[in-house]
Order: sequence, then C-alpha cells, then structure tokens
Amino acid sequence: MKYKVIKDYISSGDIIRKRKTVRAYCIFKGKIMVLHLKYNNDKFGPLDYYETPGGGVEDGETIHSALERELQEEIGSEGKILSYLGIVGIEYKAYHAIAVCHMYVFKVTNIFKNNLTDKEKGYNLSVEMLDLDEYLDILASRKNEDSVVGMIYSRDEYLLKKNYEVVKEFIKKE
Repeated sequence: MKYKVIKDYISSGDIIRKRKTVRAYCIFKGKIMVLHLKYNNDKFGPLDYYETPGGGVEDGETIHSALERELQEEIGSEGKILSYLGIVGIEYKAYHAIAVCHMYVFKVTNIFKNNLTDKEKGYNLSVEMLDLDEYLDILASRKNEDSVVGMIYSRDEYLLKKNYEVVKEFIKKE
C-alpha cells in the first residue's frame, strides 16, 4: 500500500522496522478531543504539543481493537468508528523506525476515567476539546519545525486537510 511519508528532520539513521499505529479525530459534543502533552524528559528534549489520541498496534490486536484500547487508555472514552480517513507514515530515525499511521473518525458516546500506562502518566497528559478549525490552526503553527513536534503536526494536518469536509460533516451531525 502506498502512502505519504513525513521525513525525519534527523538526517542520519537507518529505518529498520515499521511500527503500525492507529489514531482518531474523536468527535464529542461538536468538538474534537485531542491530547495535550507537556514533559521534560524525552530523548528529543522538552516537549509541549497537541496530537490526536492513539498509538501502537500490539501483537495479536486488530487495528480497530487497538484504537478502542488506546482511546480508553488516553481519553477514557467509548464509542464507534465512523470512517477510515487514510494512512500516512512518519520517520523516527532516532528509533530506527517508521510509524505507519491509520487515521479514523471516532464518535465518542461515553466518557469515563482514562487508564494511562505508566509511561503515559509521565507525559503530563490532558484531554482538550477544540473546534476543528482551532486544531488546524494549532497544527499549522508548528508543522514546519525541525522537531518531532513538527513531524507530528505535519502528520495530523496532512490527514485532516485531506479529509476536512468528511470530518466537518460528522461534527455537524453531532
């Protein structure tokens, strides 16, 4: 399957593995739920950024079950998948990997306490409700940075712009 790859700003390092990931634009009460992460102890330095909830697909999991697990862990939600939006790759040469990200639209129907992993607890993670255009503005503000944040923002913006009308229509139906 062909997909766009967002190139790493680090020029050295070989890509030796692919990591399958899944993320979602989560719709709730006419807004999208995003993660806000602030932490100082990352191998890329101090970070303060927003991103769509999601993460890696573990061995034995389907993409859909991984998405449901990640959304329960990170934003404490249940709901249903509304649409598949596409796939994009993002290089992480420091990890010698490319994350192949599958993106969905997800309707949140129930919110409860999240169940963060120990690693996620260290990220000072919070969930924020944003208007769709507000999130696009945030993504545009830093997507050109030579940083891991720039790559994450490029990933989320690429798929959101490509599917803007689809996501907006689901929000209108909310």
